[in-house]
Amino acid sequence: PVSMASYNDNKFAGVQPIPSPPSHSSPTNASKSKPTKDRVQYREHRRVCHINAEQKRRCNIKNGFDTLRSLLPSISHNTNTKISKAAMLQKAAEHIRHLKTERQSQQEEYDLLNKQVEGFNHTISVFQNQLPATGVPMACQRSTQTRELYENYVRERTLENWKFWIFNIIMESLWDSYNQTVTTSSADEMSKTLF
Repeated sequence: PVSMASYNDNKFAGVQPIPSPPSHSSPTNASKSKPTKDRVQYREHRRVCHINAEQKRRCNIKNGFDTLRSLLPSISHNTNTKISKAAMLQKAAEHIRHLKTERQSQQEEYDLLNKQVEGFNHTISVFQNQLPATGVPMACQRSTQTRELYENYVRERTLENWKFWIFNIIMESLWDSYNQTVTTSSADEMSKTLF
């Protein structure tokens, strides 16, 4: 008969022992914890970057609304008045519509004035083409007025000195010639007619 001890030895002779669970200090476990730590750091870095980007975005939006507020005349004077961003955008849209309408009316006025200037320039050129080459003939009334002024001047100077009467006899024909020839419509015409 087989003893119980030898039976137990034969029963477990071909069976492999069960391995014990790995300890936390094994090299394979250390390599797994490193990627986990890197992943946590990467997530934290992304979270911080996202927070910074969001803060920058909000700051830019706030600066944009502050600039918009200063440009809108209906609310720029009342700095203490609270107004929502939606209302501010609505007022900005109304102001832009008003400016577009004003600009359109100014453009129409400019076009109208431009046409008037062109018409006036055409009229001026027509009148200039009708002028004689030697200038505008002197009006009779102007000629009479200058003649009276000349005679008064000669009379006053002759009373002061009788010799001026002799000078008048020499100068009178030159004065009449000057009066009939020289035109004072412009500086160029005056120079031409004087020569």
